[in-house]
Amino acid sequence: MGKILVTAASGTVSSVLVNILKETNQDFRIALRNLDKAKELGWDGLDTVVLDFEKPETHTDALENIEKIFTILPNYTYDFIQNFKSFLDKAKSNGTKHIVFMTAMGVEHNEDAPLRQMEKHIEESGFNYTFLRPNWFMQNFVKFHGAAIKNLGGIYLPAGNSKTSFIDTRDISECAYEALLDERHINKAYTLTGPEALSHFEVAKKISDALGKDVQYHALTDEEARDLFTKIGYTNEMTETMIELYNFVKQGYTEIITNDVKSILGREPINFDKFVIDYLEFWK
Repeated sequence: MGKILVTAASGTVSSVLVNILKETNQDFRIALRNLDKAKELGWDGLDTVVLDFEKPETHTDALENIEKIFTILPNYTYDFIQNFKSFLDKAKSNGTKHIVFMTAMGVEHNEDAPLRQMEKHIEESGFNYTFLRPNWFMQNFVKFHGAAIKNLGGIYLPAGNSKTSFIDTRDISECAYEALLDERHINKAYTLTGPEALSHFEVAKKISDALGKDVQYHALTDEEARDLFTKIGYTNEMTETMIELYNFVKQGYTEIITNDVKSILGREPINFDKFVIDYLEFWK
């Protein structure tokens, strides 16, 4: 098997994937915009390269002798998407055969969505592909909402009372690993969810019960969320994207539960109670 490239390797999903590849002695390369991250994450001595999708001059070294790629689309601007397409085209011309691409649950229902556009570009380019379409991450309650939970005892989002089948990103990383190594997953698309659908009120109660202190969910209006997102530094584009995504949540589109994680990993996905216990120290 040829070498695997993991892009955006310091990310929540990619970093765990790197560690799994390392532990199982696979032949892989780590791609980062900032090589200092490799040292911080304990990856000294591994095959590491600078890759910035917006700098085509970094594409060549990253893609040398690469057979398979795990990648995501971290930015939805027009210029970024064009540069990402150029990266994929370069990969194809270099002989890369298989792309494992993490998008998002439901993108297949919107042909104009940037993530779906990239899925179609991969399909039309003739790659073998595996599309991983996860629901909202459990780890968002650490990475994005952790400070508010810890310092304010609150979750502030415009998600209404609708439910979401949150998925633990560790399961996504394991699914990505299997997709890269097992040919059964070639030219397949998987919708990855957790084993239960929870409202944000239920999420707050689970965290509250485990912490032993009060955590409340505050269901914001769109306008309240717009003000909050702007105050914490989101651009107008990011803010409106988040409002739109949470409107999908309120309409019930994220309640779906699938068996795809179990079909890939041969076990049930991690539930929210285990996630809370594993990450409890982050909120103390």
